Amino acid sequence: KGEEEEEEEAKGRGKRSGVKAEEKRAVVKKEEESVDINKVETSKRSAKIDEKGPRKKIKAEPNSSTSTTTSSSSTTLTNPPSTPPNPQTTWEQFLELDEDEESQPRRMGCINCCHPASNHYSWWNRHIANPLREGEMAPLAMATLRRVVLPRLLLRRTKVQCAEDLALPPRTVRLRKDRFSIAELDFYEALYTRSQAQFGSFVESGTLLNNYAHIFDLLVRLRQAVCHPYLVVHSATATAARRQEDRE
Repeated sequence: KGEEEEEEEAKGRGKRSGVKAEEKRAVVKKEEESVDINKVETSKRSAKIDEKGPRKKIKAEPNSSTSTTTSSSSTTLTNPPSTPPNPQTTWEQFLELDEDEESQPRRMGCINCCHPASNHYSWWNRHIANPLREGEMAPLAMATLRRVVLPRLLLRRTKVQCAEDLALPPRTVRLRKDRFSIAELDFYEALYTRSQAQFGSFVESGTLLNNYAHIFDLLVRLRQAVCHPYLVVHSATATAARRQEDRE
């Protein structure tokens, strides 16, 4: 009985080792098939590139000083132009991209798109966001934003264009001198006296140069009082002051 059990255990071990060997052979076979598939795809891509022929370099505009250097892994722009690109210039004319699809798969998908180059996130980062963040090319980035991006988003009309489109009547200027009522005059004089006292306190303490914003606020309140006392009484500053007094 002992010999029979040993024989059965040996047979079981042989079966298990045979199953493991078959699994290893299957894994190796799958790896070889995947390698063959990759080789076929690589050869197809190289044949496709060879059929296209040599790449034609796009010449830049005669008035621009842009020079582009292209490598198999990245595309860099050196010597940026002194003036921003023409709004009519396409993205292909402004940058020369590598035709290797595996080196830049994300950019190659946007070459033949039908929307403007300013819609590209990479274009925005390269010419607007990164120069503004770094600070060295900030003036050029602002010029590009003003002359390339904003004209496509904003509509700006001058007074002459508005007059031609809408046929507006000519502007007439009339100067009218009004007088305060008794209540308005009392309110203005009280406000003027209080503002003058605050200004004098700044002069006496020597903090006049440090309170320009407060002095400007006093002048604005006097001007509002000339228009109507309610502009001062019901202003945001006066309302906040009254609420603070009520809390105290």
